[in-house]
Parts: sequence; C-alpha cells; structure tokens
Amino acid sequence: MIIDINGPKSEVLVILPISALMLGTGIYILQSKALKFKSISISEDKCIVRSRIKAILAEDEWEINYDNQKFLQATCKGFGAPDMITIRFKKSEICWNLIHDPWDKNSFAFLLPTGEKGKRLIEKIKASA
Repeated sequence: MIIDINGPKSEVLVILPISALMLGTGIYILQSKALKFKSISISEDKCIVRSRIKAILAEDEWEINYDNQKFLQATCKGFGAPDMITIRFKKSEICWNLIHDPWDKNSFAFLLPTGEKGKRLIEKIKASA
C-alpha cells in the first residue's frame, strides 16, 4: 500500500505523531514531579521519629509493605486508586513522596490527584517531626 503524502489526509500524518509526542511529554513531566521527594528537617533522633510515624500509619490504617533502616513504604486501600507513601530516613531529615500505588490495576490512576487520606497523613507526620 502506497500512502499519498500530498493527499487530503496528509495532515493526519503530521498531527497524530506530534500529538502523541506532546501527550507523552506531558505525562512524563507529571510523573517526574510526583516522584520527587519532599523533605522536612527533624531535631530528634530518627528512631524516635520512625516509631511515631509507624504509630501514625497504624492509627490511620495504612499497611506497611517495606521497612528497613533507610526506607519505609506503606499503602492505604481506599475508595478509588490506593495511595502509596515512601518515607526515606536521613540523619537530620525525612523525605517522602506520595503517589498512587503502582501495583494497582488502575492504569490511569497517576493522572488523578492523591487522596485526602494521604494528604492528612503527611500533615500528621509534619506535626510529629
């Protein structure tokens, strides 16, 4: 099959790839912003802050999926797409990012804003640190 690039549908050959490129770039920018870690400095020992954060997670019904000396990862199943928080412990600060759970079956969840439960959790963590 030979495609006539001067025919009436030739604009589609240009518009479609450019649209796909722009959409892909926009989605990449959204995802890279969501994956950046935000941080808050702490004045207490990180073990004390860590135990407070674990208590807050248990209180708010978050399930801890991964826990070691440097990272803590928890998910909260709720209405819509579940949220996932990753907390990184450093000497004088904690860093976190709050995203939708990538293991969830909803492939378009990354386009939705994170849930209220995740935002409330962040506020509690900031208040306790």
